[in-house]
Amino acid sequence: MQINSRKINFLGILIIILFFCFTIFIINILGFSEQSEVEAVSIESTEEKEELHINQNPINIDNILSENTEENVAFEMSSEEKDLEYTTIYTENEDLPSGTIHVTQVRNRWN
Repeated sequence: MQINSRKINFLGILIIILFFCFTIFIINILGFSEQSEVEAVSIESTEEKEELHINQNPINIDNILSENTEENVAFEMSSEEKDLEYTTIYTENEDLPSGTIHVTQVRNRWN
C-alpha cells in the first residue's frame, strides 16, 4: 500500500508543478504580447538652418606662417658617457629575510 501512496504523492506534486509552470507560461505570453502603437500626427523638419557669420577678428594665416618660418631655431642634443666611481659597503641586517639584498645610496665624500 505504501507504493501506491508514494505514486499518488509524486503524481500530485508533479501535477501542481506542471500547473504552476503552465500558469506562468500563459501569464508571460499575455503580458508580453501587448504592443503599443504610435500614430504619426505631423512631420517636423529636422534640418537646421545654417547662418553664416562674418568673423569679427579675422586671422591672416599668411602673416603667421611667414613670421614662424623666418625664425631658424635649432636644438642640439649631445650625450656623453662618464664612468662614475662608487663604493659598495656590505652590512649585516638581521631584519631582512635570508637571501635578500637591500641596496641604499650612500653620499659620496667627493660631492
